[in-house]
Amino acid sequence: MTNYKELFIYFFIIVLILVFVYLFFYTPQIISDNIYGISFGEMQIIYMNENKKLLSFILNHKDYDGSLFANHVRKGLICSKPLKEKDVVTYDYKPHQCLSNKKILQYSKFTSSVCDLLNKMMKK
Repeated sequence: MTNYKELFIYFFIIVLILVFVYLFFYTPQIISDNIYGISFGEMQIIYMNENKKLLSFILNHKDYDGSLFANHVRKGLICSKPLKEKDVVTYDYKPHQCLSNKKILQYSKFTSSVCDLLNKMMKK
């Protein structure tokens, strides 16, 4: 009889370890979004469009992840609030601080930007 109890305890410990490993390394999206939503709450995102106009968006991770939020902004599904430049402190970037966003076909934008930076550094 005690043998079954010991096997049950070992089985229970193994299941707990597997559940912990799964939740730690493969956290489901809904859990992580809710944790971020509780931790950070609503955040104000300030975006400058192509016309140099500042727009303000409210983001809550309970409702959106980063890619879904960007997709909704692109499609105009989220209303923005225009801001006046005097309300927001912006930093005027110098040309040498901006990385190129021209994408090399075989690589990601990040890799392309880093290659552009390294190319500029090697030329100087």
